[in-house]
Amino acid sequence: MHDKEHSLEAAGIFQRLSALMLDLLIQFCLIYLIIPPLLASILPDAVRGYAVAASLLATFFLYEPILVSVFGQTLGHKYRKIRVVDSTTNERIGFFRALIRSLIKAALGLYSFLTMLGGRRQAVHDHLTRSKVVVVC
Repeated sequence: MHDKEHSLEAAGIFQRLSALMLDLLIQFCLIYLIIPPLLASILPDAVRGYAVAASLLATFFLYEPILVSVFGQTLGHKYRKIRVVDSTTNERIGFFRALIRSLIKAALGLYSFLTMLGGRRQAVHDHLTRSKVVVVC
């Protein structure tokens, strides 16, 4: 990354929580409004329930890790102009780290955000996965 990106400021809790709320709204729409009707229109009744359940789990568990590892940000992050980077190199984190980060965040809930650590404003899930969330232009 360029020197300019090493000086990026850490995202604040309001930016992060508002991005999370937008991402939850997007996931809700996918899980309840888009995926079931789409699958209902193309799958037979015998397998529809299993396919819907699998797609719901995949949406919940893979939305954030895929977007963070490929683009460095979710749709909520993009709207709030923040992204997730490695805390040392400022590069995107890989899929496995993004998945672990997402699972820790889901397990700890708001507790992970309300216990921001140190002067770098890292949440617990960031600290444990050596990542940080920064403001981007």
